Amino acid sequence: MTMSDHEDMSLAETQAFRLTQCALALDRAKPGEDTSGKTPSKILATALLDNLETWVAIKTFTESDECPLDEMTRNNMARLCAYVFDKTFAFRDGVQPEILNSLINLNFQIAEGLLEGMAEKR
Repeated sequence: MTMSDHEDMSLAETQAFRLTQCALALDRAKPGEDTSGKTPSKILATALLDNLETWVAIKTFTESDECPLDEMTRNNMARLCAYVFDKTFAFRDGVQPEILNSLINLNFQIAEGLLEGMAEKR
Protein backbone atom coordinates (compact mmCIF):
# COMPACT_ATOMS: atom_id res chain seq x y z
CA MET A 1 0.00 0.00 0.00
CA THR A 2 1.43 3.36 -0.97
CA MET A 3 0.30 6.93 -0.50
CA SER A 4 -0.75 7.05 -4.16
CA ASP A 5 -3.31 4.36 -3.32
CA HIS A 6 -4.99 6.89 -1.03
CA GLU A 7 -5.05 10.16 -2.91
CA ASP A 8 -8.29 11.10 -1.15
CA MET A 9 -6.64 11.19 2.30
CA SER A 10 -6.66 14.41 4.29
CA LEU A 11 -3.38 16.15 5.04
CA ALA A 12 -3.44 14.82 8.62
CA GLU A 13 -4.07 11.28 7.37
CA THR A 14 -1.29 11.63 4.80
CA GLN A 15 1.19 12.81 7.43
CA ALA A 16 0.11 10.04 9.82
CA PHE A 17 0.66 7.51 7.01
CA ARG A 18 4.11 8.94 6.23
CA LEU A 19 5.14 8.98 9.89
CA THR A 20 4.01 5.38 10.32
CA GLN A 21 5.83 4.26 7.18
CA CYS A 22 9.00 6.00 8.40
CA ALA A 23 8.70 4.43 11.85
CA LEU A 24 8.34 0.98 10.31
CA ALA A 25 11.33 1.57 8.00
CA LEU A 26 13.45 2.76 10.93
CA ASP A 27 12.43 -0.30 12.94
CA ARG A 28 13.27 -2.67 10.07
CA ALA A 29 16.65 -0.94 9.63
CA LYS A 30 17.67 -1.38 13.26
CA PRO A 31 21.19 -2.72 13.51
CA GLY A 32 22.11 -5.63 15.75
CA GLU A 33 22.65 -5.02 19.43
CA ASP A 34 26.45 -4.75 19.18
CA THR A 35 26.78 -1.70 16.91
CA SER A 36 27.55 1.26 19.18
CA GLY A 37 30.12 3.49 17.58
CA LYS A 38 29.52 2.15 14.08
CA THR A 39 28.15 4.34 11.32
CA PRO A 40 24.59 3.68 10.15
CA SER A 41 24.09 1.11 7.40
CA LYS A 42 22.92 2.30 4.01
CA ILE A 43 19.41 0.99 4.80
CA LEU A 44 19.30 2.86 8.11
CA ALA A 45 20.74 6.01 6.51
CA THR A 46 17.98 5.90 3.89
CA ALA A 47 15.30 5.39 6.56
CA LEU A 48 16.72 8.31 8.57
CA LEU A 49 16.73 10.53 5.49
CA ASP A 50 13.12 9.63 4.64
CA ASN A 51 12.12 10.36 8.22
CA LEU A 52 13.97 13.68 8.17
CA GLU A 53 12.22 14.68 4.93
CA THR A 54 8.85 13.85 6.48
CA TRP A 55 9.60 16.05 9.48
CA VAL A 56 10.81 18.88 7.22
CA ALA A 57 7.42 18.70 5.47
CA ILE A 58 5.65 18.84 8.85
CA LYS A 59 7.76 21.83 9.92
CA THR A 60 7.09 23.61 6.63
CA PHE A 61 3.34 23.09 6.99
CA THR A 62 3.15 24.11 10.64
CA GLU A 63 4.99 27.34 9.81
CA SER A 64 2.72 28.15 6.85
CA ASP A 65 -0.19 30.58 6.91
CA GLU A 66 -2.55 27.73 5.92
CA CYS A 67 -1.83 25.75 9.08
CA PRO A 68 -5.02 25.55 11.18
CA LEU A 69 -3.16 24.63 14.40
CA ASP A 70 -3.22 26.96 17.36
CA GLU A 71 -0.02 28.70 18.44
CA MET A 72 0.68 26.33 21.34
CA THR A 73 0.42 23.27 19.08
CA ARG A 74 2.60 24.95 16.45
CA ASN A 75 5.23 25.66 19.11
CA ASN A 76 5.10 22.07 20.34
CA MET A 77 5.51 20.79 16.79
CA ALA A 78 8.46 23.15 16.25
CA ARG A 79 10.13 21.68 19.34
CA LEU A 80 9.48 18.14 18.14
CA CYS A 81 10.91 19.00 14.72
CA ALA A 82 14.03 20.44 16.34
CA TYR A 83 14.36 17.26 18.43
CA VAL A 84 14.07 15.03 15.35
CA PHE A 85 16.59 17.12 13.41
CA ASP A 86 19.06 17.14 16.29
CA LYS A 87 18.77 13.41 16.99
CA THR A 88 18.96 12.48 13.31
CA PHE A 89 22.20 14.39 12.85
CA ALA A 90 23.60 12.72 15.98
CA PHE A 91 23.77 9.48 13.99
CA ARG A 92 26.85 10.82 12.18
CA ASP A 93 28.68 10.07 15.45
CA GLY A 94 27.48 6.46 15.49
CA VAL A 95 24.36 4.38 15.86
CA GLN A 96 22.55 4.97 19.12
CA PRO A 97 19.73 2.43 19.61
CA GLU A 98 17.97 4.47 22.31
CA ILE A 99 17.72 7.47 19.97
CA LEU A 100 16.49 5.28 17.14
CA ASN A 101 13.79 3.86 19.42
CA SER A 102 12.88 7.39 20.48
CA LEU A 103 12.37 8.48 16.86
CA ILE A 104 10.28 5.40 16.11
CA ASN A 105 8.06 5.93 19.17
CA LEU A 106 7.69 9.65 18.43
CA ASN A 107 6.52 8.92 14.90
CA PHE A 108 3.94 6.40 16.10
CA GLN A 109 2.67 8.76 18.82
CA ILE A 110 2.32 11.76 16.51
CA ALA A 111 0.64 9.62 13.83
CA GLU A 112 -1.81 8.35 16.43
CA GLY A 113 -2.49 11.90 17.62
CA LEU A 114 -3.15 13.09 14.07
CA LEU A 115 -5.63 10.27 13.47
CA GLU A 116 -7.35 10.82 16.81
CA GLY A 117 -7.69 14.51 15.95
CA MET A 118 -9.33 13.56 12.67
CA ALA A 119 -11.75 11.21 14.44
CA GLU A 120 -12.77 13.96 16.87
CA LYS A 121 -13.59 16.33 13.99
CA ARG A 122 -15.93 13.81 12.35
